[in-house]
Amino acid sequence: MIRSILAALVAASGALAASITVQAGVGTSLIFSPDTVTASPGDTIVFNFGTSIPHTATQSTFDDPCTKSTNSSAFDSGTKQKGGTFTYTVLDSEPVWIYCAVSGHCKGGMVAAINPPTNGSQTFSAFQAKAQGGTAVTTTTTTTTGSGGSSTTGSAKPSSTSTKGAAMRSISSLSSLGSMAIVMVMLSPIALGGAVLI
Repeated sequence: MIRSILAALVAASGALAASITVQAGVGTSLIFSPDTVTASPGDTIVFNFGTSIPHTATQSTFDDPCTKSTNSSAFDSGTKQKGGTFTYTVLDSEPVWIYCAVSGHCKGGMVAAINPPTNGSQTFSAFQAKAQGGTAVTTTTTTTTGSGGSSTTGSAKPSSTSTKGAAMRSISSLSSLGSMAIVMVMLSPIALGGAVLI
């Protein structure tokens, strides 16, 4: 009796679970498509390897995007090529960070995430920037509209060149706002060649 109840529960949970397909490599591009998915516990993520270029789907951590996670439940598809598949069952609603472990692919931006946060410091954009050796530069602007309301927007852009270059791009993009904007940018004197802006 108990076994039949357990079997019915397992069958019911499987009927409710979704199967989500992620393409590992598209043509010659070093990408997962889609690169982010939202999934529930019990859903399966099916990685399809559709090119003759070898790829992997390997779990990492946000802090070390291009290194396999040391967590005992971390997955690694192994190297696969065209026609290969790998299936991962989502365990919980926490973010799962993924990269391709083939040499150079992660640093080339071939990363993905399951359930990544959409705001804060650990977004997918920040993860991808870290994988590529840069940092995510977040610029927040507050604009006042004619009706007295305000809105806040943020954007994260990877920068692998320099803090000065990223800051100048962020500052130059403000010229198109047309409204009153308050922006705080903190740079070290070294990043500006010894000059300090006040």
